[in-house]
Amino acid sequence: MKLGMIDYGRGNLRSVINACRALGHDPTLITSPEQLEEFTHLIFPGQGAFGDCMDSLNRLGLADPLREWIEAGKPYFGICVGFQLLFESSEECPGTKGLSIFKGHVKRFTSTGVKIPHMGWNAVELKKPESPFWKELEETPYFYFDHMLTLFSRHSLIDLEVEVNGDVDVDFHHTVEDTGIVIGECLREALGDKSGIRRYGHAYVPMDETLSRTVVDLSNRPQLEFNAPADTPDAQNFPFTLVEEFCRALAANLRCNLHIELLYGRDGHHIAESIFKSMARALRTAAENDPRMKGIPSTKEVL
Repeated sequence: MKLGMIDYGRGNLRSVINACRALGHDPTLITSPEQLEEFTHLIFPGQGAFGDCMDSLNRLGLADPLREWIEAGKPYFGICVGFQLLFESSEECPGTKGLSIFKGHVKRFTSTGVKIPHMGWNAVELKKPESPFWKELEETPYFYFDHMLTLFSRHSLIDLEVEVNGDVDVDFHHTVEDTGIVIGECLREALGDKSGIRRYGHAYVPMDETLSRTVVDLSNRPQLEFNAPADTPDAQNFPFTLVEEFCRALAANLRCNLHIELLYGRDGHHIAESIFKSMARALRTAAENDPRMKGIPSTKEVL
């Protein structure tokens, strides 16, 4: 088997590549239709909006060759929007035509009891508990908003090991808030008297159509300024208000000035991810050692 992975500039490639390698396969990224002939199997790691993904496929000249590949019965695995694109259209982006392999229109779940496995909390029933993927998990585990915390740790260069038990049967507010409180307290304790650090940090982080900015001052004065339009969309199963609650809890317990602004964006997932990444990058800069700073970075000699 020779495995190809479509790189259309939007998918969560690294996670899927790591999963393939764990299973003994090393996929090659595909960015042009000419490459398709080299492979026996294709993966489409979907992420983003239906319309944006189709625009990318058309721009790269991959839409028609991909349709021909699938219609020929060759092995294809579409993840998330990579599967949705096989239909004629989606209510997410009216007027955008999909690959039309299947007849049908992709619609949002309407049942209030259905949780979409995207970014949020979902109870998991283990059909094959003996699988090594479930090692050390509880019998019916909950998956937390791990994606945001993982990327926060990666981009801040702050090692995190977080275990959370919350009243998720009620809602996710307290679980998110309490996690922010604990992380803030741990960071404040780890920074000590802040001697020799930069103290200030800022970062702009794009995520496809989205751009966010974070500015931080590790001043020992808690203040959050969180600016985003009132109609900012939610990520699936993760209300946007929880992003602000996490930031508020973090700022209050790290005791820092934290200014976050969503400059623009349309996709709820991209917006949440852009904010968490910009916050992580700004904190990384602020907490770094400044080789020219002698002592505490304040004329008061205390922070």
